[in-house]
Amino acid sequence: ELEPVSAHGLNQARGELAASQPREAVRMPVAQVYAALMVVSSLFSVCGNVVLLLVVLLNKELRTETWALTLSFCLSDLALGLSIIPFGVHNSLFRTQGYPSDGPLCQGSAFLYLLLQLASIHSLTWATIDKFTEICFALSYSTICTSRRTRVVLVLVWLYGLINAALPLLGFGHYSYSSTRFLCAPSFQPDYRGFSLLFIVVGIIAPILIMCSMYAYIVYIVRKQVRRGTFTFSGHDPPAAASAVATWLILLTSALNPWINSMTQT
Repeated sequence: ELEPVSAHGLNQARGELAASQPREAVRMPVAQVYAALMVVSSLFSVCGNVVLLLVVLLNKELRTETWALTLSFCLSDLALGLSIIPFGVHNSLFRTQGYPSDGPLCQGSAFLYLLLQLASIHSLTWATIDKFTEICFALSYSTICTSRRTRVVLVLVWLYGLINAALPLLGFGHYSYSSTRFLCAPSFQPDYRGFSLLFIVVGIIAPILIMCSMYAYIVYIVRKQVRRGTFTFSGHDPPAAASAVATWLILLTSALNPWINSMTQT
């Protein structure tokens, strides 16, 4: 037997429905702007990394014994631009209600997102270490950075990424759908403080500090050599195409960094 609905209950239901409609109306423009920014970021990421791959592959001088480090972070960023970013665009436009956090699609996409992100930043860190060694220890560089050691580093980088990305699937940490980023990503709730600290400190902060410190020291060494007059140039201008591509990549990085930082905020 059906129970009659009270007037109070009916008015409450109508109030909740009326309150939800403005929220959805406000959320849609935000989602559309987010999708537009994601599309631009994806295009920049894909085009920039394709250009970088072509520059390296078409110039034998750039294919050193450690160029696999550049290839690693380049392919990681390219995969992010072709998979995770379009997934976020689709969710923000056509799947605003999200996905069940425990579903295989959410868990799998979050695993791929974390794996590629960690592989990219740590490959870039080791590429920075390689460049730092080449500049600051030029005489012993060929004995320090070898192709064999590069392969070992790459195996460790990807193994580290696989282990960290698999931890939430094994119960240490948690993947959940973020309604503000329209993506499945690691959850930074207090219940998962251990995984959050491991990911943020070891996975993000430490590599960034290492890269910033090394580039700051490289700049210091270069300025010191310039003041002494021992820093010389070859006297040959680079090819026009290489100069244009290098300038474009620098400007592209400056354009991408604010959007990357914005998208990764929880």
